[in-house]
Amino acid sequence: FRGSLFLMPSEDYPLYFRALHDTLASTGMSRLRSEGLDENEIQRLADRLRTADFPMQKTENQIVDILFPGKERRPGVDVERTLLRKLCDIGVLARTTSKGWKGNQFNYALVKHWLEGAELTTENPDQARVEVVRRYLRAYGPARFEDVVWWTGLGANEVRHILDLLGREVVRFLVDGL
Repeated sequence: FRGSLFLMPSEDYPLYFRALHDTLASTGMSRLRSEGLDENEIQRLADRLRTADFPMQKTENQIVDILFPGKERRPGVDVERTLLRKLCDIGVLARTTSKGWKGNQFNYALVKHWLEGAELTTENPDQARVEVVRRYLRAYGPARFEDVVWWTGLGANEVRHILDLLGREVVRFLVDGL
């Protein structure tokens, strides 16, 4: 969601992953590409983590040591953090704990161990997006159209289309001229 960190029940994560995967997969890629880390290289690094198959969470430095072992050239700290965020975005890693609520130092775990049994897929993203908007409105409604767009990170046209699909599940009404 807008590049921010949120907590959610682990059983909901596969739905949100499906709904937002396309957006998350492209976020931050220009920065990574400028450092020579394209989609193929990111997949190679993701495979390296999967092969390491560590069952417990690890610190940022421990993860980076797996990604860039020995004397292999490491990118700068900012790029490393962007890469770790990207590995979370594509469903390989999960942020597990942090040092302070404002800090940038996280521990990470492999999603397959942290969310054991969760099946991450990118199939049927449109259905997942409808459900994400539905859940947002159930939790936070009534809500302004702009709030739904902002919270979900979906485009205005897409949210408008989803609201039309929801039909009678949603009711539009004016509040003080809004």
